[in-house]
Amino acid sequence: MSGIVPATAALLSNVQEAYSCYIKDNEEQQKLIKNIDVVNVTRAFDTKHERLEENEIELLNEQKNLKQELLNATKMLEERSTRLATALNNKASDDVGTAEALVTAANAKLAVLKTQLIQNNENLNRMRKNRENE
Repeated sequence: MSGIVPATAALLSNVQEAYSCYIKDNEEQQKLIKNIDVVNVTRAFDTKHERLEENEIELLNEQKNLKQELLNATKMLEERSTRLATALNNKASDDVGTAEALVTAANAKLAVLKTQLIQNNENLNRMRKNRENE
C-alpha cells in the first residue's frame, strides 16, 4: 500500500465538520477569555475602589481624632492661661514659671495638631479628586 488515502465525499464532509467544530470551539474559548478579562478588570477596579474607601475612612477617623485632640489641647491652653493669669495676679513667681511652661507646651501641641489636620484634609481632598477622575 502506498499510504495515500482516497478523498471521498464522506472524508471531505468529516474534515469540514471537524474544521467547523474547531472554529466554533475556538470562538467560544475567545469569548470565555474576554469574559474572564472583563471579570478580572472589574475585580481589580472593585478592589481598588474598596481600598480607596478604606483609606478615606481611615483619614476621616484620623481627622476626627485630630479634631478631638485639638479641642482638648485648646481647653488645656485655656486652663493654663487662666493659671498664668492667676499666678501673675498673685505674684507667685514659682507658679508663673510653671504656667508659662505649660502654655508654651500647649501652644506647641496646638501647632503640631493644626499641621496634621491640614495634611489630613489635603490627603482627603486629593483622594476624593482622584476618585472623581477615575
